Amino acid sequence: MILDQSLLVIADTGLRFSGMTMLLLIALLLGARMSDTWVGRFGALTGLGGAAYLICPFIDGLVWYTVPVTIFCVINPALLWLLGRSLFEDDFSPGLFEWSMPAVLFGLYVLRLLVAGVGDGEVATVFQAIHGVIQLSLALHLLWRVWRDRQNDLVEARRQFRQKFVTLGGGLLLIIAVVEIVVVEPDDVAWLLLLQAAAVWALALWLCLTVFQLGNLFGPVAADKKAADTADDTDPDAQRIVSLLQTDKLYLQEGLTVGGLAERAGLPEYRTRDIINRTLGYRNFSDFLNGYRIEDAAERLRNTEMRRLPILTIALDVGFGSIGPFNRAFKARLGLTPSEYRRQAFSA
Repeated sequence: MILDQSLLVIADTGLRFSGMTMLLLIALLLGARMSDTWVGRFGALTGLGGAAYLICPFIDGLVWYTVPVTIFCVINPALLWLLGRSLFEDDFSPGLFEWSMPAVLFGLYVLRLLVAGVGDGEVATVFQAIHGVIQLSLALHLLWRVWRDRQNDLVEARRQFRQKFVTLGGGLLLIIAVVEIVVVEPDDVAWLLLLQAAAVWALALWLCLTVFQLGNLFGPVAADKKAADTADDTDPDAQRIVSLLQTDKLYLQEGLTVGGLAERAGLPEYRTRDIINRTLGYRNFSDFLNGYRIEDAAERLRNTEMRRLPILTIALDVGFGSIGPFNRAFKARLGLTPSEYRRQAFSA
């Protein structure tokens, strides 16, 4: 039994130190190479958070030199959530809600310490459970977003990466969250600590092998955000796709997919994705369609004969399913909301 326990400790220590080394290397590489992007920033922070997570079970108390480690350890699930969002969502920019998630996790941790310090263990357990539920919610939300948008993704390398990310990164998040909800003191269970170290080590190894390929996850992107109204004269397939959008106005079809466009163009789906990505310069199919839709909507908003037509009607007519996505896409592309754009057009 003593030998078994010693072997567990040796295996656990080896996995933690090698995992920390890999995660710190990832943080260094992303911080140095991609510091001007959210992927690089959140990637570096997640690397530090993962390394801290491996140390946390052995921190007995909070002193000045353990506080940064504890902070990174506690907020790491939120950092991984933000990293996943920045990897797979084009033009991702964190807002107030995104920034609040790390603060919420750390706030719950501080409240649990304060309550436990005054001897109220039951309330402290409740705070720990809430912390675990939020971790689980972030994991599920990330997996849902990454998987939901896979059909819109036009970058083949990133489409394949999505499946691995959902399986490995998402699976690890779910396991950790469930364990922390079900097991009150997981740090006191030796085999759980070993399982935790092994899971993080495997993820760190995979990320180390992946970090050198991150550049392949971001294909060409249009220089501006207007509709792609021209195509390579030497590529008849690209001309056919542009004609379907420009002449036949296929973008008016709500719920149009890459497969649907490929079928109308008489092309394989993989070929259609490649053309829109490499030839026309888009990473996201919805962004490609929205170029035509917003251009059409802007023309209708400028039309004096349609000045009384509700904006919702215009949004539905050009292929959007609801007003919210239309307003966001319109402002992102033209810098004004539809109502501001219409008001400015007629005041001029």
